[in-house]
Amino acid sequence: MEPQVKNFAASYPEQWTPEMLYRAALTTLDVFEKSLKQGYGLKEASAKNICFYGMSPIFSNNDALEKRHPNDGTWKAFEQFLRNFVFPLALAKARRMSLRDYFNTSADGLDPVRVGEEMGAWAYHPRYLSLIAVPYWLTKVAIKKKWNERRVDKFAATPKEAQFILRILIQHLRNGLERVRP
Repeated sequence: MEPQVKNFAASYPEQWTPEMLYRAALTTLDVFEKSLKQGYGLKEASAKNICFYGMSPIFSNNDALEKRHPNDGTWKAFEQFLRNFVFPLALAKARRMSLRDYFNTSADGLDPVRVGEEMGAWAYHPRYLSLIAVPYWLTKVAIKKKWNERRVDKFAATPKEAQFILRILIQHLRNGLERVRP
């Protein structure tokens, strides 16, 4: 993939509107999807990888790309994507909260436990259940049982199976973004 070199004003996620964050999320998924077709993936999914040229989001961090094993059906940056895009958009929509407050206080996006607690009963609304409540529950259990210390990389049986898993994941995230769209 060739880097896009353009003149743009520096922009940071805390300066964006929810609509800009939403478009940055879609751009991140687009880059991830295109990179998969070339045997690469995104090893990080930070909102800071996106800059805006006018109102157009531009992916600006080619160092975030990495060569993938063809049978790898996981996205290591999945949680980072939720923390940087899905969680702030859900809070902005459900609680009418400013993005500035979250990006200024958290270097790598929002913690699922904090988001679940701030969402309160909203986390159990059908719109947010799989996006907020499930990561909240799983994170609470993982902390209690120290699962993060036992991460094991597992590969799919075939490259075709890995691609199928990742296509489903990307579609799930696109659908989730639609539910939190400003």
